[in-house]
Amino acid sequence: MRNNLPMLLFGILLMSVGVILFISLIDSKTKKHMNHSRVEYLRDSLEMEYYKKRLELYPYNHSEIPADNK
Repeated sequence: MRNNLPMLLFGILLMSVGVILFISLIDSKTKKHMNHSRVEYLRDSLEMEYYKKRLELYPYNHSEIPADNK
């Protein structure tokens, strides 16, 4: 009669690796979905960056501002 312990351990190891891979695939699919608040935050951030860039490019001559407001 042969000793089946190494084959049993190998089978358990193979099944555990399969379960871990299956769980990681399911978990990665759920992380790709963004909720509404995250989308709004990203949109607002990109909008603010757009306006910052536009203001940096706006030619404004500070010397035309009067020194006193009388």
